[in-house]
Amino acid sequence: MQIGCLPQVKQLDIGAFAGSFGNVTNSYKFYWALAILDAVHEHQHRLVSVDWLLSRMVARVWHPVHYFRLQFGKTDKLTRCADLVRAETSLTADSTIAHVTAACTSISSFSPAGRQRDLLGRFVPFRFIRPFFAVETQGLKDHEVNPRLRNLAEQNFRAERPPLYRFVNAEIEFSEAWFLYLLEHVEVLRGFVNWNLLRYLQARNPNVSNISGKLAPPETRDLTDARRFWRVAISDSGADRCIYSGLGLPATGFSVDHFLPWSFVAHDAMWNLCPTLPEVNSAKGDWLPDPEQYLQPFVAMQYKALQRVGPQCPESLLEDYALFFATGSRNELLAVSENDFRSRLENALRPQFQIATNCGFPGEWVYARKK
Repeated sequence: MQIGCLPQVKQLDIGAFAGSFGNVTNSYKFYWALAILDAVHEHQHRLVSVDWLLSRMVARVWHPVHYFRLQFGKTDKLTRCADLVRAETSLTADSTIAHVTAACTSISSFSPAGRQRDLLGRFVPFRFIRPFFAVETQGLKDHEVNPRLRNLAEQNFRAERPPLYRFVNAEIEFSEAWFLYLLEHVEVLRGFVNWNLLRYLQARNPNVSNISGKLAPPETRDLTDARRFWRVAISDSGADRCIYSGLGLPATGFSVDHFLPWSFVAHDAMWNLCPTLPEVNSAKGDWLPDPEQYLQPFVAMQYKALQRVGPQCPESLLEDYALFFATGSRNELLAVSENDFRSRLENALRPQFQIATNCGFPGEWVYARKK
């Protein structure tokens, strides 16, 4: 998504806004922009606290870092702040954006997290608008940049082509023209920022799937179809057992488990699901199951269930399998041999264990039955 995709306004330097995302080595510019868009959309006021924006940056990066465990690079300053905030608070990986924002805002400036947040505040707001004054700040020493940008933003605030904002004590104030532009085009701009962020993250997570689905907080998942599928598979045979505990599965009251954790795959594809007991599912959480112990039983259960349910269920329940095995009809899907089914599914899943481990997901989980 290039600059031409953004709405153009003659009196605004749209190129300077887009230029903030060029040659990015840290994630803070993306999240500063997203925080600005949140502020405009939620508060609809031209003045906004820098502390609030910094806290919203941490809240926006929270789920990609802590829930989905995406890699941002060891030198990324914003994710370092998010790590420190989590260490100093009772926040969890799935805490809401509002809760993270509030917690981060209230953290003392004397704590490690507070010092890291304040450090971001000393350079992020200034570096973001530097493209508006690229010529005027060219060749400046690092300690000269912030005072020069503060003065330039003030001097040009009511110019024919104003900068995005100026600095007013502990706040920033959007120029009127830019405020109206942000307010009108907030969703288009958010899409533009997220597209650039996605490219940034793909380069740092080259083998991770569905990164675009991991930029926002996790949504409530609807496993109704999966429950329908497995309810038929289980009720057709009373001998089915949980692959983790070895205990018998009830025809109702079972849980649906994501074999590879949902927080890693970020999808509900049927070929990654299996029924289990609620207490087992709770114990497994976001752990990677031990593939040496559970992968083959999982694949075997998948094949058996597909053969049982496939001939009678609505084709919509088979869509995930049809896409995975690239089949064009129900009969073609059900004709996939057991050996071919096993080989293709195992070969797809095995590499994902190492990728998930590299992302920081705990592995080799084995169910320990309570005595």
